[in-house]
Amino acid sequence: MANPELNGILFDVAPVIEEATKSINADGLAGRCAAVAGDFFRSLPGEADVYILKNVIYDWDDDRNVTILGNCQRALAPDGRVLVVETVVSPDDNPSFAGLLDLNMLVISGGQQRGEAEYRSTKLV
Repeated sequence: MANPELNGILFDVAPVIEEATKSINADGLAGRCAAVAGDFFRSLPGEADVYILKNVIYDWDDDRNVTILGNCQRALAPDGRVLVVETVVSPDDNPSFAGLLDLNMLVISGGQQRGEAEYRSTKLV
């Protein structure tokens, strides 16, 4: 085990947590990884050193993302970080996987893929 001192919390909606708990237990990680159900539009488990949002931001419009990121900021430990892992849309108009995801998210949830400039904008931070 590369970093035995690290511990984590998987935070997601209840149905995901129910399934994840089975995997966590089966993989022998119950002592290092907790699974917590909740709603990141309301609050997050507090005082984490790092919050990792993978494929989350693209699901939501800018206003909802401001709420999510604000809740992360309020829950962070001092000197904590929020890491965002997303597919980035190319600035050109060439067909791409990110472009297809963008259309899919727009139709299904009102979310969108974003380009580098949009992720760097102060509107989402």
